[in-house]
Amino acid sequence: MLLIKGATIPGNTVIAKSITVYAKMMGSLYRDFKIDFKGKVYSRPFWINDINPSYAPQIYYEDINKDEKKELIIILTKGYGTGVLEEEVYVLSQI
Repeated sequence: MLLIKGATIPGNTVIAKSITVYAKMMGSLYRDFKIDFKGKVYSRPFWINDINPSYAPQIYYEDINKDEKKELIIILTKGYGTGVLEEEVYVLSQI
């Protein structure tokens, strides 16, 4: 099971105390994500991310649409190869 506590990225605020992300390892992918955010657990069974630690999920908590409410942004890596990087971005605004 994957346990990721926020992302440390220069110029961003660490949100480790606010979010925990869990997933089940199945083959070369993490699947069946659970997000523990602000005391509630949200299930995302169809999300996937490669198990390579170099491509761990990226997590941001920013106001991206300028409505004065922060959105939780999670970027997952579905696959990679020579010159290719396939990612999906999820924006959770109503949680």
